Amino acid sequence: MEKVPKVPGSNSSQCPVFSPQMLTYILSFLPLSDQKEASLVSRAWYCAALNVLQETNVQYTIPVSSASLLAIESPGLRGITCISLIDLDDSPASHQVLESVVYHLGPHLKSLCLSGGRPSEAAFVALLLGCPALCILDLSGCNSLFRSGMLLAQPETVQQVQKVLSGLCELNLADLQDLMDLSFNRLSSCAPSLKRLSLAYCHLTFELGPAWGSLGPQDSSPSQFSFHNLLQFVKERAGRLRALDLSGTGLLPEALQALGQVAGLQLQELSLNSCQKLSTEAMATLCRLQSGLTSLDLSGCSEVADKPGPEAPAAPQPEEAAAADR
Repeated sequence: MEKVPKVPGSNSSQCPVFSPQMLTYILSFLPLSDQKEASLVSRAWYCAALNVLQETNVQYTIPVSSASLLAIESPGLRGITCISLIDLDDSPASHQVLESVVYHLGPHLKSLCLSGGRPSEAAFVALLLGCPALCILDLSGCNSLFRSGMLLAQPETVQQVQKVLSGLCELNLADLQDLMDLSFNRLSSCAPSLKRLSLAYCHLTFELGPAWGSLGPQDSSPSQFSFHNLLQFVKERAGRLRALDLSGTGLLPEALQALGQVAGLQLQELSLNSCQKLSTEAMATLCRLQSGLTSLDLSGCSEVADKPGPEAPAAPQPEEAAAADR
């Protein structure tokens, strides 16, 4: 963040006097480039520009290193709501950064991205417990958290995490090759308000059969992530779930149909990027079952053809209709 220059104060005759709330409101109408220029007017305008960034949920990317500690602790970052931590691992420097994030930023955070990080399970849980207002959590590519299969294995830990993730609306678990039924169930059970879920490029297993989705918690697998288990989750959350990303999971036409038939499910967004086994017929069935879809990503679905269905019979001409009436 640039150092604030020494310019006339906001109470000087050279600057109009506005309340902090009014300054923030005024700057909210300006593009980012103009906000940056306005932030050079005075410290009051500088703080107002920061407030605008915080209120518009701009994501701050923070490299995990000892050099970032001063930035995290600076007053300029107080109150920010969206951060992405990069290069996160289990090193002492990472532990220091996580502790600093929890202390200085945790209470206000609404969005937390750990994509590709390698934190320990204990450090991750401690971080969650320090962020009670989270709405968005991105764990894509964080395979180290799920490799042992023991994440949230302790009931008392689950109870603590449930309290802080009660308002979580969006969960990104994309690209997790080590995600299994049990660990997915434990984590998802802590977030009862989920509306958006990404499982893109996770390794889903499929077993054809009429009993899809009829398995109970005791049947969850500790060694695989099964479509049986996912379908059971969707059935339980059908009333809330609005967006689902199953890109690159190898979804089968039969599985897609079973998903679309879930009672009460009203998806608005569905991403099936690179699900190459899906057919045109399967997609037509899905669209009929989930008529509320507003976004459908089929890029890379090579078997789905953009072709019209059977032609409808032509409408009768007025003369033909009159003859039929007679």
